[in-house]
Amino acid sequence: MNIVFDWSGTLADDHIITWNITNKVLEYFGNKTITFDTFKNGFVIPVDTFYSKYCPNVSINKIDEYFYKNYISYSSKYKLFEGIPKLIQTLHSNNTLYILSTLDSKILNEHSKETGIFSYFKKIIGNASNKIEALEKLLNDERLYFSETIFIVLI
Repeated sequence: MNIVFDWSGTLADDHIITWNITNKVLEYFGNKTITFDTFKNGFVIPVDTFYSKYCPNVSINKIDEYFYKNYISYSSKYKLFEGIPKLIQTLHSNNTLYILSTLDSKILNEHSKETGIFSYFKKIIGNASNKIEALEKLLNDERLYFSETIFIVLI
């Protein structure tokens, strides 16, 4: 079986950090901050759909650049969810594992090394602003069968 994991909120317990950084992004581009409930209930993928409501005149590239820069500064504050390293190690023995995330690839590679799970993944894909398209590309590039692939993402 092929198992594709999202990073934020699935492997990494970074919801509060992501919300804080989102508010930094909104403030940086001249907008009001939002509550955690508004963030949690309103965040959608692709991320440009979410940000277009709050920063309609700002390109997603500028938003991503500012977001990633701030995410890196929080790296010592987030952790993987409890039990994730053991789960990944166990699943790796009989499955092929991947990470697919909207986060920047460099951040994902660095954090997966820091947390000790990097070596268990065949491929780590970042910058996937549209996860549906990125998942289709992964399936095609790796010649994976849809029926033999699970995508685990928190919505």
